[in-house]
Amino acid sequence: MARFDRCNVCDYQESTGSSIAGVSPGSNGKVRRYNEDYLCDTCAAAVDRARFDLRPPQETDEELVVLEE
Repeated sequence: MARFDRCNVCDYQESTGSSIAGVSPGSNGKVRRYNEDYLCDTCAAAVDRARFDLRPPQETDEELVVLEE
């Protein structure tokens, strides 16, 4: 069961923390399943922010500026 309670990104476990990321036990929240991955709350939030920031311009309200030479 150990691989199912370990974050795939930072190697965090709720009970032991992560020596790779230097995180103490309990500080990154719970490890949950997201689609095929297991992520701690901190890494899941970072992935969601990155996914939001990297959306194609068609899915945002921002105007696309084209620079002409």
